[in-house]
Amino acid sequence: MKHLFYLLSLFVLSACASSEDGDTGNPNLPGPLQTGRQVSEIVMHYTPYDVPAHDVKVVFHYDADGRVSRMDLTNTIPSEDVEQSGQFDFSYEGNVVTCEASYNYDGEYTKTELNGILGDQSQLLVGSVKEYYFDGETETFVEEISESIQYEVIYDALGYMSSTTCFYNADADAGIAAREVNNQLRWENGNPTELTWGTKGDDYLILDCAEYGNVQNKTNLDLSWLLLTTEGWSFMVGDPSNFFGLAGYYGNRSRTMPVKIYYRSPASSDNPIDSFTQITYQLDDEGYIEKITEKYVGSDYEETTVYTISYRN
Repeated sequence: MKHLFYLLSLFVLSACASSEDGDTGNPNLPGPLQTGRQVSEIVMHYTPYDVPAHDVKVVFHYDADGRVSRMDLTNTIPSEDVEQSGQFDFSYEGNVVTCEASYNYDGEYTKTELNGILGDQSQLLVGSVKEYYFDGETETFVEEISESIQYEVIYDALGYMSSTTCFYNADADAGIAAREVNNQLRWENGNPTELTWGTKGDDYLILDCAEYGNVQNKTNLDLSWLLLTTEGWSFMVGDPSNFFGLAGYYGNRSRTMPVKIYYRSPASSDNPIDSFTQITYQLDDEGYIEKITEKYVGSDYEETTVYTISYRN
């Protein structure tokens, strides 16, 4: 998975100056931030290796309590003359948060519904993801049972996410058995540095790794979840688009922002890493992120994404 908005831009729930001189003493910040600057808009300029360069724009809306209430996405790939759009509506009732994501790809509609139960510190404890396709004959959305997921999240005594378990439904027609995917998260110096994940009872385990610099993670949104985008990070809570992570519901956030992301097998941890993502940041005078340049370097291709971030205040 590339990351949240790249996946949405393709509808597959599929260089700038570097500045890293911020204060490194910022403590971890739990839950959605109700103070500080609110992100109003993120424009992502993609230069993928396999499709024309294009922009994706996401506008953020908030309720009276400063929580994300809606995200609006638009994307047009010029040479294809196809407009893609999405609307993601958040609702809150007691300790339950719901996000309903609706997508339109040139007249073809899909929908994703996420539900989560929050703890006392607004941390996600249990959740579910349901995928729907639009049935043209009945003109209704129909759930894709095999794509639906339930998950549980465990935090340590300090409020850091330490492990998750995702429960996937069986699909008899496709010959897919029900399965559990277990994820163990290791933190170092206030940052999540290593994620071990794999299917329960299977020897197949992967390490997803991240290295960090000095740029503080201090906007109202947890922007680290835009960038932690290898397969393990993206699916560790069953939500491949990290909606709830971006909104701030994954417990204590990272102290600083990642500068390198990669994955490898534990059995071959000494082998050279042949693909990775390198990240640099440009900050304003107050240390808030204005621009992120993300460069993926693979064994046979490279691609770059530049995020430009605007604030309401």
